[in-house]
Amino acid sequence: MSTLKPGELRIIERVLRMGEGYVLDFSNKTFAEFFDAEMGVDIDANVWTENGTSKANRLRCYLQVADASKAAKVLRALDDYRTSISFQPLNEDGELLAKFRMIVEGLEPDGHGIDLEPIKQLKQDETLGELIASIQREIQADKPQVALDRLHTYCMKRFAHLIVEDDPSVTPGDSLSTRVGQYMNALKQQAKEHHPVSYSIMKSFGPIFDQFNDIRNKRTFAHDNSLIDKAEARFVFESVCNTLRFINSTATLPFGS
Repeated sequence: MSTLKPGELRIIERVLRMGEGYVLDFSNKTFAEFFDAEMGVDIDANVWTENGTSKANRLRCYLQVADASKAAKVLRALDDYRTSISFQPLNEDGELLAKFRMIVEGLEPDGHGIDLEPIKQLKQDETLGELIASIQREIQADKPQVALDRLHTYCMKRFAHLIVEDDPSVTPGDSLSTRVGQYMNALKQQAKEHHPVSYSIMKSFGPIFDQFNDIRNKRTFAHDNSLIDKAEARFVFESVCNTLRFINSTATLPFGS
C-alpha cells in the first residue's frame, strides 16, 4: 500500500484535474482502456468503487490500495499522457508539477543509486519543471546516456541563473564552457582570499564541464552520434551532479566577507 499523505493527494488531484469526479480528459471508456493498457487492471471492477464510481474516486481508491511502485507507475503514465495532450493544471506553473513529480519520485525505487538532489527547481518555470522530470524519468529507466543531454541543458540554465543572480547586467554566454567560466571568474578571487580549499576545488570545474560539453556533443542523442557506454555515462552524470552539489553549497558561502 502506498503512503501518500493528504497534502500529497491534493497536489496529485490538482495536476490531474480531479475536481467534480474527472481525471484529465478521460471518458469512462478511455479511462478503462488506459488502466488496462498501462497497469493490466480493470478499473471498472467493484473493488475500485468503494469511494464512488466516478473516475476520480476510482483513481483515489487505486492509489490507496496499490503498493508504492504501482502507484508511482500509474502516476508517471498519467503525467506522460497529460503532457502528450498539453493538458495543464489550471492557473498553475512549473512549481506544482515539480512537487507532483517529487511525490512520484518518492514512491519509486531509488533511481539506480543516482542522487538527483542537486538538480533543483531554480524558479517557477514550467519548462524547467518538465526538463527536471525528463531527467528523472531517464534515470529511473536506467538510461544515463539519454539523461546526459538533458543534464547539459539543465546546466546551461543553472549557470545562466547563477550569473544573472550575481550580476543582472551580465549576459550569459552561448556555450556551457563560457557560462561556467563567467560564473567561476566572478567567484575565484573572493574564494581564493576567504576559502582556499574551495578555491582549489573550483579550479577543476572548467576541465570537468569542458569534457562534459564534448561528450554531450559527440556521444549523446544531441546529434547523430554513437552513444557513450552506459557505465561511463553513469560516471559522467554522477560527476557532474557532485559538482553541482558543491556549487549549490558554495552559492551560500559568504565569499564577500
